[in-house]
Amino acid sequence: MPRLNKLNTGSVRIFLSIVTVILTAIIVQYYVAVRIPGPMVHPIKYRIISGTFAFILDISRFFESITGFPYYKLLNIIVDSFDPIKIRPFDHGQVLYNDQFIDNVLVRIYTPQNVSSISLSPVIIFFHGGGFFFGSIYSHDTMNYHMSMYTGAIVIAVNYQLTPHVHYPTPLEDGIKVARYVINNYQEFNIDPTNVFLSGDSAGGGMAVVVERHLRREHKPVIRGVLLLYPLLQLVNFRLSSYRTYLPYRLLSLLREDILVQVTNFYMNTTFSDDELFNNRHLSQDDYENFFSKLNIHNLDQEMTDDMNKRGLLSKTSHPDTWKLFDENVSPLLADDEILRNTPATFIVACTYDILLSDAQLYFNRLQQLNVKNIMYREYAIFHGVMTFVDFPVAFNEAFDIINDSAQFVVNITTLVNAQRLAIFGAIVASIIGYLYQAPNIEGISQTNKVRMLGATMKIMHMIGSAAELLGLSTQTLIVRKGSELVKYVKDKDEDTGLQIENTLIENVRVRIVRPLNSNDNLPAIIYFHGGAFYMGSPDTHNGITSALARLANVVVISVDYRLAPEHPFPAGLDDCYAVSKYVLQHGDSKKLRIDRSRVALAGDSAGGNFAAINAMRFANKPVGEYLPRLQILIYPLLQLFDVMLPSYLTPHYIFFPYTVDYTLSAYLNQKIDPSIYANNHTTVNQKKHYRKYVDWSLIPSKYRTIYKHPITDDNDGYSSLIENAKAVLTPEISPLLVDDEQLTKLPRTYMLSVGHDSLRDEIFIYAGRLKRLGVPIVHNHYENTFHASLTFLHGAFSLDIAHQMMGDLVKYVKANL
Repeated sequence: MPRLNKLNTGSVRIFLSIVTVILTAIIVQYYVAVRIPGPMVHPIKYRIISGTFAFILDISRFFESITGFPYYKLLNIIVDSFDPIKIRPFDHGQVLYNDQFIDNVLVRIYTPQNVSSISLSPVIIFFHGGGFFFGSIYSHDTMNYHMSMYTGAIVIAVNYQLTPHVHYPTPLEDGIKVARYVINNYQEFNIDPTNVFLSGDSAGGGMAVVVERHLRREHKPVIRGVLLLYPLLQLVNFRLSSYRTYLPYRLLSLLREDILVQVTNFYMNTTFSDDELFNNRHLSQDDYENFFSKLNIHNLDQEMTDDMNKRGLLSKTSHPDTWKLFDENVSPLLADDEILRNTPATFIVACTYDILLSDAQLYFNRLQQLNVKNIMYREYAIFHGVMTFVDFPVAFNEAFDIINDSAQFVVNITTLVNAQRLAIFGAIVASIIGYLYQAPNIEGISQTNKVRMLGATMKIMHMIGSAAELLGLSTQTLIVRKGSELVKYVKDKDEDTGLQIENTLIENVRVRIVRPLNSNDNLPAIIYFHGGAFYMGSPDTHNGITSALARLANVVVISVDYRLAPEHPFPAGLDDCYAVSKYVLQHGDSKKLRIDRSRVALAGDSAGGNFAAINAMRFANKPVGEYLPRLQILIYPLLQLFDVMLPSYLTPHYIFFPYTVDYTLSAYLNQKIDPSIYANNHTTVNQKKHYRKYVDWSLIPSKYRTIYKHPITDDNDGYSSLIENAKAVLTPEISPLLVDDEQLTKLPRTYMLSVGHDSLRDEIFIYAGRLKRLGVPIVHNHYENTFHASLTFLHGAFSLDIAHQMMGDLVKYVKANL
């Protein structure tokens, strides 16, 4: 018996050893070996997903080799099998859905619970991606569920027939049939025929473009908008920049040569080889020139041209099937100008880590060149296919960002249509309620209802601004600016008690001087520069801050009403602040000001904090008289725009719109700054190498740096037009962090305030860390559980407890150091 037990124990050990070896081999082969294409919020999730796809793909192909059952059918069966067990922790019945057939095509219809039974709703007709041979209404279910929930629109997802069972144009014809039927029979679905949107991801994105053009030719009601998610827009040129960059990464283990060739051959019923397509050997010199002439851009990709000529890849004659790929219904990117000129409002979503990135960029460029109106483009630092991963636990933050931005696009366009109806007022109220009660809670933040109200108010303000701009009634900048001025109407009745307030001019710049009543002459002074993203804000919007400082710290506060962008772009506002500060330092003891020039602080919040830091450095480098500023007080300041991929930029902050860098800089610089800046495409590799030393990630607390699990790389050379337009952001006049230590050592005592939920959080830690390292006296107070601009809310309906704590700490510092 003991001998038998020993044998059994030995067998178990051998079995466990074998299993361990097999599992280790699988992990190494399918997970450890996955290459991360660039900075991501959740690289481990990406490894797991990509490795799992590779494993399933290999198993499917192995099964095919044994049984003859096509691997792509098994892939679809495996993916679709997850549909009955979707995990939706946010699903509280906000959206109902049902499956039915429309003209013999299966569709899934999503209807928001709060949709009106007496009014018609907008509709989004969605075509899924998957290279025409993979994917279904089931694989994209959760994405469409969220889209319906956040837009308030009915979503109809189309389960078109897949290749290779059928070929082009059958999948496209299925899409056209469904869209045509829905529009013709809009009352059956209770939809508004004037508010029809088409959408699709990847291959489905290209289908959405083509379906819209077919309906246009049929003189159907104008499609209101098209939403393209990392679209496939051409099957001609497989050596564009993004193909060359990201093919080696085999994104999701599916975007690789053999499968992409299969996509083309299945769809077009052709016989191209891997070598022919991915070395462009299927193209003749004439084909190659025809491709670029269709784009109206010659020598677009010189690197590709040189490479192909050097390797002799261009053939003298075309492949017999190449002509099929130039069909505008197959490669909608190559359609004639006249077709593109009538393109409806379009939102193009691009992913940085995507072989199809060039397709999206080229399409956007063509539409811009033709001056097509209402075209939006946004690039997200994430991989192709991310929208299919919004299920717990594999959800990616960027997927929700795309859903939120897409929903905003749809809401903006539908608001434009409804602006001609009295029902617009009800729609705005409904939107506010939706934002209030669907906005996610932010961990740790108290006074949730007030915070939600703030977020909803800001979003609605942006929505109204966008609608007004589309209608030609005003600009979004002006609407948001006027909306921010409403803060002055909720001021506390005792806000100015005990204070003497004077509005006057200093050096032809409007200022507000706030002085404690019955105060002595020669009080210390704070020159305050308000925030507001360079294009909004005033002494009125920040009166609560300046009055509290004057009263509680017993100082004179000079609040500067500097000129605002875009009417007065960089450096107008900065120069106004400098002129006032220079005058105060030189003439502060005059009868007009009656302050102690030896005790002057420069202070500001957000954009105003940027002005304070820059002017403190100006005076340190070039004194203007006997006295220098004694303090700089920087309240959640903007300090650099070299690296907009810091962890704090990539972490969603839901109080206000998280993505404003492109919009703000476009106004401030009076230059077109496109959203690709979010992938640091505004700098060259050499610039990245030079400026990286100033933005030292090691100074960011480790709990924030864990957002990245892999080394930081700066090997992206950016886009020439964006680099040119954004070149000013690399100067100390916009990014005061980008200076040598020698300049930082000259700075005065510094007080810094940062908050946890803020895109600017990490650069503040870096700036503070550099000053501490250099021995500059600094106090840095960080408030984790609050958000950017929260100090503004000291009084009124939006008064926040944390704002009073911040002010108390600031006053204590000012009393001790000024």
